[in-house]
Amino acid sequence: IGISLFESQLVFEDEFMNAYGSRWVAYFFQAESNHTIEKVALYLNKEDAPGIITVAIYPNEGSGNFKPVIGGGALTSGTTDGDTLPSEIETPEWREIEVIPYSLVSGTWYSIVLTATLGYKVNWYGTNENVRPDQWRHFSIDNGVNWYAGQFDLTYKIYGR
Repeated sequence: IGISLFESQLVFEDEFMNAYGSRWVAYFFQAESNHTIEKVALYLNKEDAPGIITVAIYPNEGSGNFKPVIGGGALTSGTTDGDTLPSEIETPEWREIEVIPYSLVSGTWYSIVLTATLGYKVNWYGTNENVRPDQWRHFSIDNGVNWYAGQFDLTYKIYGR
């Protein structure tokens, strides 16, 4: 059986959250079924040259705060060359990032965490218009030690088997 789309959120606006250096961005999702995650797609562009960007899946605190749990390390991750993304004056693209296969459990909350190694920005697109009260993105300015919440929807697609 081939790879399939399992979870997604498709909100397309001209608004974004950016990751660079010690500033990380996270968004949560709930696994809709038991499956293995193999690829994450985010709607991205860049400012200057952000270098290697990493997409990682972390455990999540779940309902209430939906904060990533960084302490035990990523459950899985993958990288892509952020320098090859469209520039900030160009339309973002769906960047598919392969991750090490990992089994997700139905009903469990997870966080997608985006980081960029250099001080230049990678922009993850979404919206802050008509956001449901339970939709929270988080950002950290200290490499994931402390997290700050705000209402904002971010785009993503989770693929696997």
